[in-house]
Amino acid sequence: MRDNIPCQYCGGNPLRMTGAEMFPDRPEIAVKRFLACRDCDAWVGCRAGTWTPVGELADVTLRMARRRAHDAFEAVWRAAAGQTAATDDHARRCAYAWIAAHVKGGAHVAGLGLKECGDMIGLCGARNAVPAVVARIRSRPSATPVRNGRKI
Repeated sequence: MRDNIPCQYCGGNPLRMTGAEMFPDRPEIAVKRFLACRDCDAWVGCRAGTWTPVGELADVTLRMARRRAHDAFEAVWRAAAGQTAATDDHARRCAYAWIAAHVKGGAHVAGLGLKECGDMIGLCGARNAVPAVVARIRSRPSATPVRNGRKI
């Protein structure tokens, strides 16, 4: 089924596709939904159970930049969680709030363009990134401190 959102790269019509159609060798994502432009290989994932894209279509260059940004961000929140008694979920939420205050569109990596991905990677690579997230975690304590699934 075609969607009404034109591809920003080639003007083509993205197709609604499942994970099984796009990535037949990845059964763990078979039911996930995607919008994919087969003319230029740009694609984006959709919100669970819907055909609403989580961001904009991304070509291979933007997908790689988003992956690097996500990896840099994950390293920061995980390091911050390791220095506090926060749950992973609480640490991640605090890190998202921190990044959103500094990177335009930073609330979700799928919404970032190339420039914003570079900004996020630079910010996450700064020496003060982990201490900034640790400070945010400590200023917004979760209800029950948990580490590795256990109350502490």
